[in-house]
Amino acid sequence: MRRNGDEAQFTQMIAAACRSDQHFAGRFVHALVQSTGERGAGTSVPEELDCRAEETVYSQDGRDLGRVDLVFRCGIDFVALVELKLHSAYGHEQLDRYREALEALPGDARYLIAVTVTAPFSGEESVREDPRWLGSVRWSRVFDELRSIRHRSPAVETTWQAALDLMRANGDFGLMDIDPSAVTAWARALEGEEVLRYLLREAAAPVEAMLANPSVPIPDARLIARGKKRTQAVVPWRGRLHVPYAVGSDPSEPRFRLQFLARDGGVSLSCEARYEHPKEQVMTDPAVEASTIRLRNAGFDAGTDYEGWYWSKSIDPTPWFAEHDPLQSLLEFARRAIEELATSAIWTALAHRSPTTASGSSDGRDESD
Repeated sequence: MRRNGDEAQFTQMIAAACRSDQHFAGRFVHALVQSTGERGAGTSVPEELDCRAEETVYSQDGRDLGRVDLVFRCGIDFVALVELKLHSAYGHEQLDRYREALEALPGDARYLIAVTVTAPFSGEESVREDPRWLGSVRWSRVFDELRSIRHRSPAVETTWQAALDLMRANGDFGLMDIDPSAVTAWARALEGEEVLRYLLREAAAPVEAMLANPSVPIPDARLIARGKKRTQAVVPWRGRLHVPYAVGSDPSEPRFRLQFLARDGGVSLSCEARYEHPKEQVMTDPAVEASTIRLRNAGFDAGTDYEGWYWSKSIDPTPWFAEHDPLQSLLEFARRAIEELATSAIWTALAHRSPTTASGSSDGRDESD
């Protein structure tokens, strides 16, 4: 029913609802005008309006001035040009061209309105002093009024409301639903990050020792430390903190990752075998495929992301934080995961591969630790 961020589809949806009920069209424009505040306070909007979408407008001398999203008319007594913006800015001199188009239209009640997600920083300067420019309205401000408009067709009205709700949930109208706990969490973000950094730093060397001596032999493994003095074990990157290790690979290429990941308002800890070459079809390798089957049977997820291929086991670590020594729980989880990865022979299978494409790893773009 809805393609996220698609302005053209949304424009056609509004036009369809307005064309099938002129009272709906009148109430739609009235809601926009009233939301402009003082500029629209004295503007009278007819109860019934015709609506056309993507209409080309012209200057007095017949020049093509572009297509405006919605044009509302009541004969020659009223016309409103409405420009809709979801995830785009104004085009070059867009509003100025539409203002020029108003000059070519008959009647005295000629208006220009824009509906935007956020307050535009540019594009409105040339029309700001024109009384026919009623201003730009925020979707979040007018949302309730638009959603409450009744339509003569119950089916259209229900679809209209459902579409607006879906767009709100998808973020098309900007930030409308604020979770206060998210703001509180942000205030403590540095404190929480320091806790996770500490645990990863303390775990880095013990995990390297685990990789050096599993019950089933694996290729040589070593911690990949960063920084000028190779003392930074923890890599921060877009909602995660992780420690990378090379296993049977180039010393700078991660094949194992111990990782805290922020996702959907929670945190997870994962132990992952990695192959940071997302364009290579590793699952066609019989040895890799056999190891993948063993790991999936052991509760691992396997797949690919923008960085490469992964074989991952995750857990919610938050119960550990109430323990006297959460590091021990972390290390025990890592030990079991490493043993399962070693038993699967995934690292041996990957060590036999010679990468033919560039690495997709972000580990080389880390921030200061």
